[in-house]
Amino acid sequence: MENKSMKKIHNAMMGVKKKSWVALILVITLATVLATALYVSNEYYGFRINTDSTVHCEIKHYRNGLLIGYVNHPMTETNYGKNQTRNLLGGASTKALLYLANSNDTTEVDTSWTSLIGETVSCGLARALGTFVLDNSADGKWNVTYTWTATIPITACLYGVYSDSGTSATLCYAEQQGAGNLRSLLANDLLVMTVQGTVS
Repeated sequence: MENKSMKKIHNAMMGVKKKSWVALILVITLATVLATALYVSNEYYGFRINTDSTVHCEIKHYRNGLLIGYVNHPMTETNYGKNQTRNLLGGASTKALLYLANSNDTTEVDTSWTSLIGETVSCGLARALGTFVLDNSADGKWNVTYTWTATIPITACLYGVYSDSGTSATLCYAEQQGAGNLRSLLANDLLVMTVQGTVS
């Protein structure tokens, strides 16, 4: 009699354990399905862009038709530049990053800048609208370039890309090439700035 009672208790407990395991498996399955559904709705049905962009600043200094100086460094994107890129992608702005500028200030670039420190506004080196050129050597490559002609002796080592002309504080990229790469221009020297961009 005792063995029969023990057997009934044992069977009852095994039934509870089986039900518990089934319930646990059902909960895990449901959680997995919900997580997958959320992932799919966010990742595949939402709008997502995964890109990486690199921007370099190439500077060429010509005197009497001869190249006497060349420097090429990566530029730093400012906080304003990130937001301007976002606004362009979202259609909230139509102001492209086409205006090139320079300065002879040697301060290290800060991402909070909205203007170059001591930006040159005269002497033939004022902010100017660059020419956009597609670089067909690879997908996602482009250039913006401008050639300044100095009207008097002047120096430059800090360069920037703006999304607007004049004195507007719309600096998107900046590059400090340093006192060691200071371009000392004489009157009629040419300073060619080319911004080389790659989106991958």
